[in-house]
Amino acid sequence: MSSESCICFLETWFLFAVEAMDERDCRVYTKNVLLAMDPDLDNCPIILPSVTFELFSHYLVTKKKKVEVIYQFKPMTVAEVR
Repeated sequence: MSSESCICFLETWFLFAVEAMDERDCRVYTKNVLLAMDPDLDNCPIILPSVTFELFSHYLVTKKKKVEVIYQFKPMTVAEVR
């Protein structure tokens, strides 16, 4: 995803927090921020009204391959489990 599109739907405070981080630290920080979100605290790093169908659709298309890989495995029968 381009940095221009990130600026459109991410809060300024979040962008300032991650701008000097390397990729690993950014992932850890982002995960912690998302887990700590609370509607009463208004601490969501995503500007939700900015998330359009086009943006969300692009996200789903990029994630599709990972989901397909999960379902490529043949389900085991009860006899195979034993």
